[in-house]
Amino acid sequence: MSNPVLGRDLALDDDFVLLPGGDVATREGLDNFVQALRVRLSTEKGELWSHPTFGVRMRRFVKAANTPLNRMDVEVEVADAIESDPRTVPGSATVRVVEWDLKRIVLEATCRAVGISNPINLVIGFGLDQITVDVVFR
Repeated sequence: MSNPVLGRDLALDDDFVLLPGGDVATREGLDNFVQALRVRLSTEKGELWSHPTFGVRMRRFVKAANTPLNRMDVEVEVADAIESDPRTVPGSATVRVVEWDLKRIVLEATCRAVGISNPINLVIGFGLDQITVDVVFR
């Protein structure tokens, strides 16, 4: 494992990833950390009854007005969600709204993972029926 602090977990691409022999694939290190961020940012806060503080409160912003207060609230909500993962270097998450209309909000986010020198750059899209989290550069 390249960085044991970043851990290992099952590989998820909308479902489990099965290997040809029938085993479930895993992700480790930085790939696992990025996957964990995708899961956290794709989960509405309160959606998991056993983990009510996990995720982000984004549904209330889709179809909301693009005001300075709403933009700031979204940026803080997403930065807090990223930093709530203990593998994120505290104070390293920055988020900026780059697009906002009544159907979609697009954000650029940057953070650092513990033990990794390069920042992780994400483009996050929250839409009416789809959430995307893409790594731009590692």
